[in-house]
Amino acid sequence: MNHRPTPARSTMRRKRTRLLLLGGGAAIVIIALVVAILTSGESAAPATTVAPSEAAAAVAAVTSVDAATLDAVGAGADGGAATAVSGTPLAIDGKPEVLYLGAEFCPFCAAQRWPLIIALSRFGTFDGLTVSRSSSTDVYPDTPTFTFFGSTYRSDVLAFTAVETATNEPDGKGGYTPLQTPTAEQIAVVQELNPQGGIPFIDFAGRFAISGASFDPSVMEGMSANDVAAALADPQSTVARNVLGRANMITATLCELTGNQPATVCSSAAVRAVTAP
Repeated sequence: MNHRPTPARSTMRRKRTRLLLLGGGAAIVIIALVVAILTSGESAAPATTVAPSEAAAAVAAVTSVDAATLDAVGAGADGGAATAVSGTPLAIDGKPEVLYLGAEFCPFCAAQRWPLIIALSRFGTFDGLTVSRSSSTDVYPDTPTFTFFGSTYRSDVLAFTAVETATNEPDGKGGYTPLQTPTAEQIAVVQELNPQGGIPFIDFAGRFAISGASFDPSVMEGMSANDVAAALADPQSTVARNVLGRANMITATLCELTGNQPATVCSSAAVRAVTAP
């Protein structure tokens, strides 16, 4: 089932997809993904070609978007809200847990990390985020992004767990080099709420979920991570309206989990401008 994307796939323009791109474009069930990873072990993340200073600037920009800019964007472009679900409750140390499953090669994951990081950064602090890109041979090639591999997240009101199942480096067999292995519990959660196995998949404490990218990765076409970061400063830009609009949607969802804490975030104009699921 591992093959490169066909021209038909290359022309797809969906705001939300259900593709699991572990095989470079082929949709497969989650259990097959796990079997492949378990037989290969964990691998080191590929090195980025971005200069360290540029990478640091991009990380700083995505984790500290100005609240006034977020307020100015509001709901932004259409779409992107999480779906209410009735899943297994997720929590760590009494804090609601957000579970992300994706892969570094996946362009839809690449797009979705931007608003997810921006939203989570309003509730806590990331450490160890690294600039990355999606596969250069898949649809939406080289979509600028970050990887959660090697990063940590600290918050007083939320827990965040990320699993990057594969790198963006081909494995020589038509797929990509395995990276992190989901636990049995995480596999069960995905099968419960996302039986098609699509990535990216985000479970918000078993109460809400997002499957697929909530905006079209093509809005970042030809851009570097620093280009995207610069565009976020302009509330009228297409990038800001998509990325920050989706970040505000996710923020509203997180406020549902935290009981509207912190109040300064959950009572902001950005959150009031969107409708929580």
